[in-house]
Amino acid sequence: MASPQYSFLSSSGVKEIATFGGDVSKLVPEEVRPAFEGSVRAVANLGSAMDVLVLIDKLDDLVHNAKPVPLTDTVRVDKEEIYDILDQMRATIP
Repeated sequence: MASPQYSFLSSSGVKEIATFGGDVSKLVPEEVRPAFEGSVRAVANLGSAMDVLVLIDKLDDLVHNAKPVPLTDTVRVDKEEIYDILDQMRATIP
């Protein structure tokens, strides 16, 4: 149980502070801190993976909905849209 001076804190609040790079050293017991920081990193990495999956879906939709070139199996896509999605993927992957 938390001491009275920390009773206003919630675990989700502390996790959110840590996720955004805040210092939680005074909010998490020293014995627990390594495991806590490891779990926060794992959750952050999972969020990045989910973001990449969303971007892959956007890329798939872009190609799927592209205009076909007559009498061929090729399609026309906006190169800048693809580059934008790829740049977002690169920024998301740690």
